Amino acid sequence: MRPVGLAVAKAGREAGGAYFVLGYEEGRALLADGRRRKIAAPKKKNPRHIELLPPEQFAQAAAGLGEEVTDRQIIRALAAHKAGRMSQGGTEVWQKKI
Repeated sequence: MRPVGLAVAKAGREAGGAYFVLGYEEGRALLADGRRRKIAAPKKKNPRHIELLPPEQFAQAAAGLGEEVTDRQIIRALAAHKAGRMSQGGTEVWQKKI
């Protein structure tokens, strides 16, 4: 299944999480992140509870995806998108080593 968009959950347990939108079924968006929600069993979420990101961000995140998308590719694409989003605007992410 090829993703059609990129979204961030606004409500529910997964609020704030980034997901690829795989399509729509019965008025619900089908979301996958590759870890908790795999392509084989996507999360069905009300479209009002997600925020679709601009097509430019989707194109950038989906650039590395092949014709047959795997969960591993989705994990990598979302991690790269998250890292890029967190480093925008001069804000850098630092991890404290213990």
